[in-house]
Amino acid sequence: MMTKSHFFIPPVIFLFASTPLCAAQTIVEECRGTETVKIGSAEPKSVPYSLTFKADLVANTYCYGYCTKEQTYSIADAKSVPMKLADLERDGQERHLIFDRVSGKLTDYQVFGAGLGTVTRSATAVCKPSRL
Repeated sequence: MMTKSHFFIPPVIFLFASTPLCAAQTIVEECRGTETVKIGSAEPKSVPYSLTFKADLVANTYCYGYCTKEQTYSIADAKSVPMKLADLERDGQERHLIFDRVSGKLTDYQVFGAGLGTVTRSATAVCKPSRL
């Protein structure tokens, strides 16, 4: 006679079984939009803007291009909504790179000193999932 065996599976297992664990840990986006650039006292100019980036939420880093060590930075606040990739003001430089994971909107604002005066960049772009 065969006996019945019962296995207890904790309910929390079902949460993980239906959710891919890696899905939200890495974000790769290709963003396109427009950027306004002002150099010194010159009139601002509008130019095309594009940026492809990868954010690793486990390592708390984001990167551009080939993601070499020189192109990799710490994420300022991965838990904020929208996510703050860069949020700094120091040594005469300002950089705010913000990505909204829900809408796919990226805003990129940067101010820094250059030989021709202060450079101000302000961009908005729409991002789509990509491969880096």
